[in-house]
Amino acid sequence: MGMVKAVKPFLSRNQSEANRWVQNLHRIWHWEVPDTVQKYSLDISMKHGEYNKWGMFMRNANVADSQVTDLLSKIDLKKL
Repeated sequence: MGMVKAVKPFLSRNQSEANRWVQNLHRIWHWEVPDTVQKYSLDISMKHGEYNKWGMFMRNANVADSQVTDLLSKIDLKKL
């Protein structure tokens, strides 16, 4: 039999740490939405931008694996 390697976490060591990353990401997006709407003169209201942001986070609300949560957080950080 071959050796079994431990999987190295992307950002966090456990689910609570992964949830903390998501909360921080949500906070960053919360402050970024009004600036983005204003900076790019988007034809949407702030409320609509907040609703879209909330929908983006709720789309992945059922993810329970910390590695998947980290990966999604990393992808969203790159979008910023």
